[in-house]
Amino acid sequence: MSIFERPHIGNLFGKTPFEPLHKHILQVKECADHLKPLTDAFISGDYGKVEEIANNISHLEHLADKTTTDIRIHFPRNLFMPVDRGDILSFLKKQDTIADKAEDTARLIQIRKTRVPEEIADDLREFVNSVVASVDALEKAYSEIDKLMEGGFEDKERKIMLDLIKKVDYHEWKADELQLKMTRKLFEIEDKLDPMTIFFLMRIINEMDAVADYAEDSGDQLRTMFAK
Repeated sequence: MSIFERPHIGNLFGKTPFEPLHKHILQVKECADHLKPLTDAFISGDYGKVEEIANNISHLEHLADKTTTDIRIHFPRNLFMPVDRGDILSFLKKQDTIADKAEDTARLIQIRKTRVPEEIADDLREFVNSVVASVDALEKAYSEIDKLMEGGFEDKERKIMLDLIKKVDYHEWKADELQLKMTRKLFEIEDKLDPMTIFFLMRIINEMDAVADYAEDSGDQLRTMFAK
């Protein structure tokens, strides 16, 4: 049975306190993964496809929200854990915001037929790849938790996780650099664009960059929990 199909998230806690959070991060990652085809449709002006993908992202974000609520309700208060319960719930909140920002990006693209200038099209594709890579790296780092616990928090396993978190930081930094590059290009060609188009493009880019920002924040929280 898929981790997405289990009937009651409370049942997961008997096995490991971290498995429900892995279910959640897989849902969050699926939201982020949809940003690539969404951006391709946005650049090509295929607004039928934009509508379809944006609605899918919204649905996935809703599922992630439901998982977040279930975890908060059913997370045991008396379960022995190697990390603080408050830290875990803080991580969950940051992680959930990744999906929120993916949905915000999709809605901004969905509500207006904004033309993407060819001058930034390639940069935008590279940018979304970095954003999605930051979330992918976060999920890979989180997937090391079971090995870390099985190894008794040995330095070798801890280092593997910390190295993976550094990849989250790198992809977030790269996304920030590309955001700056695109913003400069938009102002270089502002005479060719109407002000509302510039406004929407900058809003979309900022919201998408926030996906990587919250992936980095989640990675920082993970580092705090397991670097002690």
